[in-house]
Amino acid sequence: MIRIQGNTQAYSDSDLLNYLDAEGPTGTQAVADRFGYKQPTAYRRLRQLEQEGKVESEKVGNALLWSVVDEVSIDK
Repeated sequence: MIRIQGNTQAYSDSDLLNYLDAEGPTGTQAVADRFGYKQPTAYRRLRQLEQEGKVESEKVGNALLWSVVDEVSIDK
């Protein structure tokens, strides 16, 4: 599990996955806003989760929408 400091709280991969699972396809900036990250930090976290096969991205216009891969087990 990777934890990166965002403002005064650290968020786990499970925190991000639970958020994406609840929200459905979500843009990078929305993730950044929710977790108090700057946009590049949110993007790096999401790309890492994508490389691990936990999320997938879809380009819509100029934005990337992120969603949890169906087969991923999320710790609640």
